[in-house]
Amino acid sequence: MSVVVGRDLRKEYVLNGQTVHALRAISLQVEPGEYVAITGPSGSGKSTLLQLIGGIDVPTHGSVEILGTALERLTDRELTRLRLLRIGFVFQRFHLLPVLTARENVELPMAEAGVFPRRAAGPRPRAAEIRGAHAARRSLGYSAFRR
Repeated sequence: MSVVVGRDLRKEYVLNGQTVHALRAISLQVEPGEYVAITGPSGSGKSTLLQLIGGIDVPTHGSVEILGTALERLTDRELTRLRLLRIGFVFQRFHLLPVLTARENVELPMAEAGVFPRRAAGPRPRAAEIRGAHAARRSLGYSAFRR
């Protein structure tokens, strides 16, 4: 089974009344054990492609599968869980919660996934506190990612 399959991916935005074609019919397939580099000049669609593969954004046309799962069939909650457990992101700019330390920013998604550092029997108190606050927001219908 392929790790990633993207079929005929297209992404269009409307900017100042003009349609911007961020991706034009990109297809790719990544097999287990393969290393892939996505290169190109600024504005060529690299980040857009990664956002589609990672389920952060949805294509205007085409489909993405991660480990045989079609992303367009997943609910927001299922996509969030997939990103949490199966997809890792390294952003060009830091996307950290400013009220947390660097360590706590790393521990927060680990606590959400039920993964704890070997030195600890459970989540650190601050990470657990923030996780509880996020759970409360979700129960009220708020989401960090809206589709």
